[in-house]
Amino acid sequence: MLFVGTFLGNMLSYFFFVVLSRTLTPPDLGAVGSLVSLATIAAVPGTGIQLVAARWVAAPPPESAASPGSAASPGTAALDAALGASLRLAAVLSAAALVLVPGAAYLLRVDVGAALAVATAAAPITLTFAVQGLLQGRERFGALATVAALVGITRVSAAVLAAAGDLGPDAVMWLFTAGWALTLYIAGFLLHRDGGPHLFKAARHAWGSAPSRAIFRQSVTAVLPMSGLLVLSSLDMLLARHFLPEDLSGGYAIGAVFEKVAFWGPTFLATLYYPRMARAADRARAIRDALLLTASVGAVGVLAAFLLGGPLVAVVGGAEYAALAPLAWLFCTLGVTLALVQVLVYADLAAGRHRAGAAVWLALAASTAVVAGRHASIEQVVTGVLGCLLVVALVSAWLSRIPRRGAGARRG
Repeated sequence: MLFVGTFLGNMLSYFFFVVLSRTLTPPDLGAVGSLVSLATIAAVPGTGIQLVAARWVAAPPPESAASPGSAASPGTAALDAALGASLRLAAVLSAAALVLVPGAAYLLRVDVGAALAVATAAAPITLTFAVQGLLQGRERFGALATVAALVGITRVSAAVLAAAGDLGPDAVMWLFTAGWALTLYIAGFLLHRDGGPHLFKAARHAWGSAPSRAIFRQSVTAVLPMSGLLVLSSLDMLLARHFLPEDLSGGYAIGAVFEKVAFWGPTFLATLYYPRMARAADRARAIRDALLLTASVGAVGVLAAFLLGGPLVAVVGGAEYAALAPLAWLFCTLGVTLALVQVLVYADLAAGRHRAGAAVWLALAASTAVVAGRHASIEQVVTGVLGCLLVVALVSAWLSRIPRRGAGARRG
């Protein structure tokens, strides 16, 4: 069920661009693509709190105990603390996003109103990830699958409404933000219906508790490796928007749909094998199996894009983007490489290490430098980022084979 929900959510998210490509001009589509990539980066802290919240709820540590005299169980106290930490994190992230709005608008060549919509979305995105972590930790995979599907449903609904009203990028992004707010509301309802606490009441109650502060600190630490990966998955679209002419940036947004499908399609494999990666006896085989399965699924996608690039581009973007067909397989290869790097980052996190995460951050710097020096076409941007990613994949694979010092040390 989790696979179905995740797959549905991701596929509908990609149809967001399919719908908008029929009504927006290439420059406007490029603007929306870069803003959605910015929202993906804003979601990075949410991934950290999801991982930590799931761990605290699944196996509550001693510091998650309820306050003296409280009848709450350790698991319930952990739920409250995680929600309190998520509210604190959302507040910090929203404040930072609002400060950065003018700079983001300038760099991406978009209206301030559109960038402000992304900043506003930061809070519901973060809180939704936190609720997903609580559902994951409680092993409520049916509700978790529903929330994952809702992300795609609300996103494509925003695109349909924008297309029906012939709206521009600003309105598209405010509808995008409204979709995240609706998703958060329903996710909170599902959590409460399943016996969990009321989202905002629990968050306010546990805002300043010691467990909440501990989860906040651990989330900030845990976000570093995954943040590099998620930023890297959106960096090429941001670079394309900044360096390419506006019409070419619109074409890149269509190519990026192939990249995202190839990246997010096999992500359930990294999630599936994560517990086995955490067990020393199963670690090597789990990493190998996850990499082989991810590569196999990805190879099918790359081959399909190579053989059917023309029809697939016509479906995704329409005849206006036919020239992009020969590059479809390159975008898919970029996405598959990202998926392989994700497996290696998960493997590092499962062992309490951050080597692959550090390598990803180096790839970010290298990709930016390469594209800054070579960006005359869509092909040059995608191949420049792909080359850097292939290097980081090889480096991360090598690092994963090096035993961890002090294996008995506490995990971060």
